[in-house]
Formats: sequence, C-alpha cells, structure tokens
Amino acid sequence: MLASFRRLVPRLFRPFVWVLYGVVLFVLLAQAVRANQATIELGSRAKERIVAPRTVYDAEATQRLREEAANKVEPVYTVNDAITQVQLNLVRRFYDDVIAYRSQEPEPPYAERVKKIKDELSPFSLPDDAYRTLASVPVETLRAMENVTLYLVEQILHAGVREEELERARALVDERMIVSNLSPAARSAVQEIARRAIVPNVTLDKEATEAARKKAADSVSPVYIYEGDTIVDVGQVINSEVLRKLKLLGLVDPFPVKPLAGMALFGLLNLGALHVSFRRIPFRSGIPQETAHAVAGFSALLGLLAMAAFFWLSEATGRNFIYLAPFAMSSFLATLILGASAGLVLGAHHALVAAFFFKERLGQIFDAPVFLVALLTVGVGLYRLGRAETRRDLVGASLWAGIAGAFALFLYALLANEPLAFPDGLQRFVPAFLSAPLAMVLAAGVLPAFEASFGILSPMTLLELANPNHPLLRKILLEAPGTYHHSLMVANLAEAAAEAIDADGLLCRVGAYYHDVGKTVRPAYFVENEMGGPSPHEHLSPFVSRDIIFAHVTDGVRILEEHRFPKAIVDIAAQHHGTSVLRYFYVRAREHDPDVRVEAFRYPGPKPQFKEAAIVMLADSVEATVRSLKHPTPEEVEAAVNEVIREKIEDGQLGECDLTMREIELIRRAFLETLAGIFHRRIEYPKLPTAGPSREVERGGSEVSRELSDGGSLPASEGDPSPAP
Repeated sequence: MLASFRRLVPRLFRPFVWVLYGVVLFVLLAQAVRANQATIELGSRAKERIVAPRTVYDAEATQRLREEAANKVEPVYTVNDAITQVQLNLVRRFYDDVIAYRSQEPEPPYAERVKKIKDELSPFSLPDDAYRTLASVPVETLRAMENVTLYLVEQILHAGVREEELERARALVDERMIVSNLSPAARSAVQEIARRAIVPNVTLDKEATEAARKKAADSVSPVYIYEGDTIVDVGQVINSEVLRKLKLLGLVDPFPVKPLAGMALFGLLNLGALHVSFRRIPFRSGIPQETAHAVAGFSALLGLLAMAAFFWLSEATGRNFIYLAPFAMSSFLATLILGASAGLVLGAHHALVAAFFFKERLGQIFDAPVFLVALLTVGVGLYRLGRAETRRDLVGASLWAGIAGAFALFLYALLANEPLAFPDGLQRFVPAFLSAPLAMVLAAGVLPAFEASFGILSPMTLLELANPNHPLLRKILLEAPGTYHHSLMVANLAEAAAEAIDADGLLCRVGAYYHDVGKTVRPAYFVENEMGGPSPHEHLSPFVSRDIIFAHVTDGVRILEEHRFPKAIVDIAAQHHGTSVLRYFYVRAREHDPDVRVEAFRYPGPKPQFKEAAIVMLADSVEATVRSLKHPTPEEVEAAVNEVIREKIEDGQLGECDLTMREIELIRRAFLETLAGIFHRRIEYPKLPTAGPSREVERGGSEVSRELSDGGSLPASEGDPSPAP
C-alpha cells in the first residue's frame, strides 16, 4: 500500500502542491499587506509610535504653504499718468473758461457770473461759496488760484491714488496747501476744486501681481515627510492632519489596491521563477523528476507555512519574532533530499518572500535586514551542509548558519547606525542566530516523513544504512562472508568512480554494500563463498544453475523491499547486472545443446537507469574480473578494466543511463587508481630454513590467498569474464 502511495503522490500531487503553494503564498502576502495598515480612527489615541517608513512628497502641505506665501504678497498697482493729465487739463480748462468769461467787456453782473460759472463752466460740484469767490475775485487772483490748484492736484495724483485711498488723498489737500497771498475765501475755493479734481489714478496690475505671487510661491521649498519622521506618538490624539499624513503614506488604506496588485505580481513571478529553476537545475541522482518536483513543492510549502506561523505569532502576541522565523527550513530540507542546487533555489526565493513578508516597521515594502539575514543563513548553511556526513555535522552546519545570520544583522546595524547594546541589539541578534538551528530541527523532523512518503533517501539515511551494524550487513557478513568482502571492494571502487564524475558517491557506496544481498538466500552457490570446497553447480544442469544465479537479483530486490529500503538502493540491486549474459553457464549449455539461444541466459534486467546504478554495475564486474587474475600486474589490471568497460558498452548495458563517454573515461581512471592501491606490489619474503609450523602457516596463508584471488573451483562468473557468479 505504501509503495502504491509513493507512486501516486508524485503524479497527482505535483500540480496540486504547486497550486496550493501559490494560493498560500498570495494569501500570506495579502495578509502582510493588511498587517501593514494602521488600525486607527479620527479622535482616538495612538496605541503605538508610528514613523514614516519611507520619504514621500507632501503635495497638499506644499500647496498650502505656497498659497499662504502668495496671499501675503500685496497687489501690484500702476499709476495711470493719463488720468493725471486728464484731471490737470480739466482744472486748466475750468480756470481758462472762468477767466475768459470774467474778461468780457463789459463784465456781466455778479449774480449772472455766479450762475454762469456754476451751471455752465464748472465741471465740479462745488459749494456756493466757491462759485461766489470765483465770480468775485480779480482775474489775476484766478491765475494764482489756478497755479495753486494745479500744484496740489499734480503732487497728490503723481503719488498715485487708489480707490480705497481716495478720501485720504483728498484730505492731503489741506495738509499740502502752500503758503500764498490768497485770501481765505480764495484758499477755500482752491481746496474745494483740488479735492474734486483728485480721483483714483492707480489701477491693479494683474500680470505683475500674479508674477509676484508666483515668485513668492515658488520660493517655498517642497514639503517632504522623511523616512523615520514621527507621524504620531504613543497616546497622541489622532487629528485630521495626522490622519492625512498616514493616508499619504498608505498606512490607513482600507483596501490597498496597488500593494495587493504588486504582491500578486510578485507571487506570480516567484512561482514562475521557481518553475523555470526547477526545470533547469540538476537534482540528486536516482530521484525521478516527478518525485523531485513534488518534494520541492512540499518543501517550499512547509517552509512558507513555518514562516507564516511566526508571522501570526508576532501578530497575536504583539512581540517581534521576525528573526526567529526558520527562513532556511525549506532550503535545508530540499538540500538533504534533492541536493544543494534545489536548496539554493528555494533558499533564495524564500529570502525574497521573507523580506516582503516580514517587516520591522509599519509601512515597509521590503525589509533589507530580513533579506540579508535569510540569504546569508541559507548560503552558509548550504555550504556547510554540503560537507555533512553525520547528524553531528548537521548541528555544526546549523550553528555556522546561525552565526552567519547574526553577523549579517550585526553588519547591517553598523551600516545603518542602529542600536547594538542591550536590550535592543541582543533582542535581535539572538533570534537571528537561533533561526538556523530551529530551521534544521524542523527540517530533520519532517525528513523521515518525506522519505517514507516519496520513497527517496537522504545522505543521513544512507549513512545509517552504511553502518556496519545494520542488520542486513550483519546478515551478509555472517551468512556470506565472501560476498561481504566482495561488496566492500565494489563499494570502494564505485564511490571513487562516482566522485570522479560528481555523482552521488555515498549512494554508490551504500548501493554496492547491498547489491548482492540476495546471495544470502543460497550463499554456497556463489564462488566467493565456497571456501575451497567442491562447487554445488558441478551436479546441476546449466539451466538450474542459471535460475539460481538469476534469483540472487530478484531475491535481493525482495529482501530490500521487505526491509523498506529506499527505491534507489533497490534499483541498484535490480539493475547491477542489467541484461548481460551469464556466460559460463551459457557456454556449458551450448556444450550439450548448440541451439541454445543466448537470450535464455541474459539477466532479466532492467539495464541501469541512472549513473549510480551503472557505476555499481561496472565496479561489480571490474572487481570480479581483477580478482580472478592469478598474479595481477598493473598492465593486466588495466587490460581487464578496459575489457569490462568495452564489453558493457558494446552490449548496450549503459545505453539507458545518462553517462557520457567522458564520464566513462573518468570512471575507468578512478578504477585504475583505486585498484593500484589494492593490488600494490608486495615484498616476497624468503622461506624459513626449518620445516615446521611456520611452513604450515605459509601454506595456509597462500591457500587463503588462492581462494580469494582465484575464486575457488568455478572458473566463470555471472555474465562477466570473471570467476565469481
């Protein structure tokens, strides 16, 4: 049932998990936008200090100050000299008309003169005393009166008279009345005429006024609300001006459309980038693409939910748990299962998400310290995790990552001139340090569930399987010691070859340990376990021997599946012979029946489907072949290795895995280097001069050596030109 579930999960849940990830991502980002709004009302008291998260231009305040500056500018008026001349000419003409009339011979009667001047000659409405004076004074006096009147009118109009200042200007006539020889009556008449001749001669210069006001308005500097400015302090009453500033900063928008649209676009870009990245990066060998994508999706989802939990915890308690959030959880989990490339992709993306999601101050869009802490935590953690081989190494990697995160925050605090002392600094640096260990604990905690659900394995699991005290390894050692020794040699060869081509060396080692576990069912039927006795195959037909040899593959698969081994280990056991020919028994069968088809003696397969399985196949054949050499020299070892690889290529056994010819060459060299260390030249010791126990020791030692090198009595192998089936 578990195996069926494992096959079903990747196929059905890959699209589902990524859709779910997208939905959760958008919901969380929308929640972050909502939490970025201040919950205040007009007239209420602020529950927290709110500072401007960014610098914004305050257009309304700027306009208000500019209007005030413009309104303070006095209107610009212009003296209209034409009006002045008109009024002066009017005075001259009046006096000229009166003088001309008075100069008639004979002069009209007094009463007629008064009436004529009043009704016909005067352009002004004067008191009757003025008319009587004009009608009675001598003509010479009229000339003097004219000069005084013109002087007064010209002086006052030249200074300019505005409409609202007319009465004050006319009052100046009495103040500026020059000392003269005029009689009081004449002086009074002059004053009356001058007062009435004075009219407004100043007009509003709209263009000049507007220019002056514009200049005054332009001189006002733009008003900005600067980042860090206190908008409202704790306990301060929220007035209309405070509310206006908060709205300008986007902190009290009930439905912030632009931030929501921006977050939605970011979420889509995040999903798209993850999709493209996971289609291009290499995953750990032995994991199918569908499974890898499903694992990556679940890792991303769990990491997102873990960060969200700390976000909600901060919201619920009112305390800052930002830097304690396990930013690197998904990255660590993906690295443990899929490899460093997947971990790096998830780590970088979740660092971005965290910077948009977590914010230390209200109104922030992107929190640079959070991004820096998350990114450096992931980077250092993955670097150390790439070298981890034991669970203790996981602890070390998380501690180094925590130190990196705290250092990143410390560095940012230095650059931003933020407080470093207790308690402000300590309250931030300690959570930043603890974030990585917490992420590692969570990742390690869910790792077994991932392995069980998807049938995949992590280096930690491989290391546990590589433990010599593992029950199956103990079983091989006790029941098939020759097979155990053979498996150790194959493991050394396979691991060295895998490391030469950047494949999974640990997977190759563990796969080699268990590739022949099926031989424990009938250990005596395999030459490495015969211990010098007669071969049981001597009394069996080639077909029965074939079935027994073939069965060690299927028996091994069955045993591994019963013990719930990871799929990659099971696949290595199933594929380590591919479809190669069991040559020795095929030749024996041909001796009895020349018509026997070679396909009847081919292993059922399948051929190796991934690099590690192919490496174990080659290492298995190379070890058996070289072990069959009587007295191997470097030349013979190299020839044997070359022959094994050539036959596997020509037989098409490597045609279904993604090994390149360059990688095969690197594998060949790694085999030769490893074998050179195993079959190094030994000093030939001289025989002792006396017979006795020493000869027995020497004889026994050479016998054991013969069994291990010659492989016993069976001169052929399981489909290889070697003596070990």
